[in-house]
Amino acid sequence: MATIKERVILTIFAVFVIAFIPQAIRADIKYDLSQRLSMNNVLSNALSAGMPLDKAIAGIIKEAGSAAEVVEAAIRMGHPPCIVITDAIEAGGNLEQVIVGAFKAGVSSDIIARCAIDAGADPDVVAKIMQQPGLGYSPPIIATPAYIPAFVTPIGGGGGGSVSPSIP
Repeated sequence: MATIKERVILTIFAVFVIAFIPQAIRADIKYDLSQRLSMNNVLSNALSAGMPLDKAIAGIIKEAGSAAEVVEAAIRMGHPPCIVITDAIEAGGNLEQVIVGAFKAGVSSDIIARCAIDAGADPDVVAKIMQQPGLGYSPPIIATPAYIPAFVTPIGGGGGGSVSPSIP
């Protein structure tokens, strides 16, 4: 059993880790971005430093401001699209940028819409964004009556014939 002194030391250490390590990792994110590393490398560095995916996405969005690049990089790295989309929306990323980034990463529009709405985005806003050209939405084709030519047979002539293609 740990003594009171050991417990105090462990508590102080835990507070230090909780308070200062995320700051240090966020500083690394800022440094990586200043070095113009690819978003893939910035995200990889944050994750290998022990930062959870949601915190890494939030930190990068806060520092870089572009949710599209972060979302695209995270999905291309193999992270589940819904988790990435949810994390980016919860981190305050621009909804349109989140949707564009997911679409660029190859996620289908129905999955993007479902994940964004599940993350708390307004369905009307998601629908409006998804209807922009290039985001996988194509408006329905307006049905027009088919053109049926009228065959006029000459008066007194013309013969009958079969209408069914199954009769020779």
